[in-house]
Amino acid sequence: MTLKPIYPACFILCAAASLAAKDLAPEGVEVTVKLQPVQVLPQPVQVLPRPLPSATPPVLVSQGPRPEQLTLLGGDSFRGNFLSFDPKSGLRWQHPAIKQPLEVDPNTLSLVRLEREKPKGPAQRHTFAVKFVNDDELPGEVLEMDAERLVFKTWYAGTLTIPRKSVRVITPGQSSPTAVYEGPTGMEGWSGGNRNTVGRAIPLGIDFNPKGVAAEVVEAVEAVRILKREVIVNGVPVLQPPQPAAAGGSAAAGGWQFINDAFVNSISGATIGRNVNFPKQANIEFDLAWRGYLNMAIHLYTDKLDQYRGSAYVVNINQSTVFLNRHSPETGQAGLGNARSRLASPKSSAQISIRVDRERKFFAVLVDGALVGQWTDRDAFGGKGDGLMFLSQGSGATKISGIRVCEWDGRLPLANATGTAKLTEDYARLANNDGISGSFKGIKEGKACFATSFAPSLEIPLDRVGQIELVAPEKPAPAPGFVRATLEGRGLLTFKLENWTDTEVKVSSPNFGSATFRPEVFSQLEFNLDKPHTAASDPLGF
Repeated sequence: MTLKPIYPACFILCAAASLAAKDLAPEGVEVTVKLQPVQVLPQPVQVLPRPLPSATPPVLVSQGPRPEQLTLLGGDSFRGNFLSFDPKSGLRWQHPAIKQPLEVDPNTLSLVRLEREKPKGPAQRHTFAVKFVNDDELPGEVLEMDAERLVFKTWYAGTLTIPRKSVRVITPGQSSPTAVYEGPTGMEGWSGGNRNTVGRAIPLGIDFNPKGVAAEVVEAVEAVRILKREVIVNGVPVLQPPQPAAAGGSAAAGGWQFINDAFVNSISGATIGRNVNFPKQANIEFDLAWRGYLNMAIHLYTDKLDQYRGSAYVVNINQSTVFLNRHSPETGQAGLGNARSRLASPKSSAQISIRVDRERKFFAVLVDGALVGQWTDRDAFGGKGDGLMFLSQGSGATKISGIRVCEWDGRLPLANATGTAKLTEDYARLANNDGISGSFKGIKEGKACFATSFAPSLEIPLDRVGQIELVAPEKPAPAPGFVRATLEGRGLLTFKLENWTDTEVKVSSPNFGSATFRPEVFSQLEFNLDKPHTAASDPLGF
């Protein structure tokens, strides 16, 4: 065969790999080193981890949900399963290394992170959200509302009757548009990498097992070291010991793993992306959770699923700020605006929605249903593809779930729906961004009724309403003995926990009184809100 004489260092790499083949391969497995003409590939090649040193590669077997996590006020943390709770006897916890359940004093509890099998299907996707005067928020369906009460239907707590005086914001629903993508349901269709640990590839093929699983090493090398079963090129580990997926998960893509219907990652620089067919008006939404410092870049309309190499729009989100940038390989990066993200500690999860009108070159970012920023690109639309990619740039761990790409009807919620502006009249923002002030009378038969200075009874179809904000009392101070719960997907609820079993959770809410919830709706419980908490050091903790 004929080799192009342009990268002589490649011969050093090939020779080193040949000499070290015995050390790199598992015992009893034949190693073949293949020389091929040097060619720079247009995009990074995913490096596949070598199998564990055994006669046969390991088989990933689902072993149910990940262990749950209990954290005490002093910072001590335990893995296991949350069994039950009673205010008198306390919390019962099953540790995997202890035969008998532990009984934990409720006065010492800080946090419980839950992993329950989540129900699936359209019945579990609500199109309304109600925010209360204490900033609690519940998803559901508004059946009707008058001057005294709101009747609210949910899949997780049945039908709730809520006093109107407890309600501050109503985000009306819309007919659920057909999603062009909804998941994740696995790694299929997704690709990933990590340019922090993997460089550009050259065709040096090293077969590590009889099935021919191969990995390729970076080009333009100047120094090659083979040490402790690793290949290190220019000081960068290229072939590393395998990182097995967690129980119930599938193999990693550049650091990302698929576990319990979510992508989980703890490596900075890891990307995971796929092509989707973005509608002309698109809503890209997902549930985001993090441990440590959050810094996430979402690449939209990219023509290359590679870190900052495509023509795309990039939404950067950290715990203080959200940025919108336009990126092009020819012209570089241009900032289009930024806003406060409202994700500061102790917050550790949120629902993110990015809404795009391609023809108007308009972008909006919502966090937990609240509008945090909106921008318009004055130049030509910068995205040249249909790629959606997530890039983790923070420290700690990140979890992405509930990804949904669907049509958007152009409606936006109120920008000030966080209680920072004191209202003197009820206010509705319409789908066309017009506003109406007056006295909100209620909701019935799919219409919102307002009394205004120009119309004593103005009925507006709910599909034309973006959000309704009501005159409400000041946010009450938190009372001792309450638990703050984060709901799976979206929602926050403060209550006194009366009883928890495998089948039901009985609570007493300051907003609507006693109710019974299904346990699988909760993802996190925070106890002793009026006491100081010491942070645990668990890097993942999902």
